[in-house]
This record gives sequence, C-alpha cells and structure tokens, in this order.
Amino acid sequence: MEAMRGRPHMWIGEMGTSGLECLVLTVLLYSFDDDATFGGRATSAVVTIRRDGGIVVADNGVGLPVDAHPTVRDLFTTAYVGRGPKAMGLVVVTGFSSRVVVTVKRDGRVWCQEFADDDATGDPRDIGETTETGTTVEFWPNPALFPDPLDAHSLLGRLQDFTREHANAFLVVVDETAEWTRRQRVFGGDAEPIWDSITPYRELKQGDESIRDHLDGGDVPDKVIEYLKSGTADVVCLGVYDHPFTGKRLLGPYAICDDTRYCWDRDTWKYVKKYRLSLPSEFIDFVMSPAGDEALKTMKQGAQWPDVIADWKQQPNRMVMMPADGGDVSLDDF
Repeated sequence: MEAMRGRPHMWIGEMGTSGLECLVLTVLLYSFDDDATFGGRATSAVVTIRRDGGIVVADNGVGLPVDAHPTVRDLFTTAYVGRGPKAMGLVVVTGFSSRVVVTVKRDGRVWCQEFADDDATGDPRDIGETTETGTTVEFWPNPALFPDPLDAHSLLGRLQDFTREHANAFLVVVDETAEWTRRQRVFGGDAEPIWDSITPYRELKQGDESIRDHLDGGDVPDKVIEYLKSGTADVVCLGVYDHPFTGKRLLGPYAICDDTRYCWDRDTWKYVKKYRLSLPSEFIDFVMSPAGDEALKTMKQGAQWPDVIADWKQQPNRMVMMPADGGDVSLDDF
C-alpha cells in the first residue's frame, strides 16, 4: 500500500476532495453491484460526513462476505487487478485512511472488522444477532494526505452522476459539518433537500398524528413567531383546505415553508399564538441560537410566501380561483 500512496493518481485520481469522492464511490460500487459475492444488491445507502473528519457509507445490500472468499479482510487489504470501475478494489479505502471500521449484517449475525496501518487489527468480531442485511464502512482519511474535509456540495454532483448510471440507487447524504445537520436525497440524477417537519399532523397532510394532541404549548419568544413567518415558501398550491380546529373551509394558497433544515405549515405561527400548539424544543433551541440568527437573516433575503402570492395575483390565468382578498386570514378571524 505504500507504493499506492506514492502514486495516488493511479488509484484515486487527484488528491483533495476529488480523491475522497473516489473513495466514497468505490464503496458504493460494491454496495450496488449485482454480484452478491461482493456484498452488493443494495437499493439504498446513506453517506454521512462527520464533524470529526470521518466518512460513513451504510447500505442495505446482502452484506460483504465474512467467512467466504473473498472475505472482508481480503477485500480491504488486497489489491484486485481487473477491469471495470471496481478494478482498484476496496483496498484503496484502507490504503488512504488512518482507520477503517466495517460492520456487516449477514446471515442473521452482525460482524465487525477493523483496519489500521494497512492491515486488519484482528479477526472479525461477532457482536450480535440481526434480522437485517447490509454493510457499513466507516473510514477516517489520512490527514497527512487529505488535510481538507470532504466537500458535501461537490460530492452531491458526483453522486447525481452515480445515480444516473445506477438507476436502482437511492442515496441520502448527511452533512454533519455544517452549522446544522443537512440531509439530501439523491435519486435518478437529481438531488433535493430532506426537511424535518415540525408540524407532522394528518390535518395538515404532513403525518399521522393529530394536531389536537399537541396543544399544551406555552408562550414562545417573539423571535420564534418571526421565524415561522419568515420561512421560505417552497410548496405553494391553490385550492380549498379545512381549518384543523374550526372546520371552516379556507380558500387560498396552501404553502409549506422551510429554512433548509425544518419545514412547517405556513399558518403554524397562528396555531401557536391562538391555539397554543406546542413546538419541538429542538426547533426552539435552534431558532434562539446564533445559527438560528443566521438562518433568519438568510430567509428574510429570499421569497416568502406572501411575496409568491403577490406575484401570482399578477397572473390572472393562474389565480382564477383566488378572490381579490384571498391568500390570508387575520389572526383574529383564524
């Protein structure tokens, strides 16, 4: 492996974030391989970029082989010379990392195999039972070779290309290095954010729980109300929707707002003020934090849902179902 590190361009292309992306893609190629011999046949995988510099690729495939050739140890310590995109083998992950931990769920058991200094640190350890299958590869790139962390934005582009070539691959990218954890789903060459809804209620068509079971909230800081009002409108549609408490039919645009981390119904601030809807403590803590200050500032610079409605009202053909004063209901009348 020392020779590999001496000529990295032959194995992973350019050093830096491009080389790190190559390591991730190598693991994914094994995850989504049609040949179960190499633990493939996955339909989904989660790629996590950790704050400590580590990278995790977890799939739901059949699991890498533990006691059949080639074993996990073979795959991560032996360079397989061949053709195709997997020709370099998983050994590149070991060779360019200071530590690797592989967890395999296969045949009803969970196995853990660790690597350091170019070799396994011992035999695979049986750590329990499972009804699931899959492989999780955790690796910490060698800081002497990769002083900079993996860039999530650049990785997304490479993964979009990957899902174009592997139509069955559904990927989730979790970036823990940002001010708050960001998640993106990648499928069919497209990427889109994954939001955590703070209004996951069936009356709002966002979940299974009833909003009426969450009306024990107390007063919230004015900043939280301002934050809820300022969310960027990402889903806006016309139509009639039912008020979750009064049963009144409301005519107008229905909007889902977000801050790239959380999403909520655009009338959430009214539910909080008038009906004492409780909000997740994690959301309130975030809003009141310095990161929340930055998010609020960013949202105010973007298009909020009243701005979208004002624009739509200038297009009569799109607003034929909207009365001139439609689009909002005052807090007193709500």
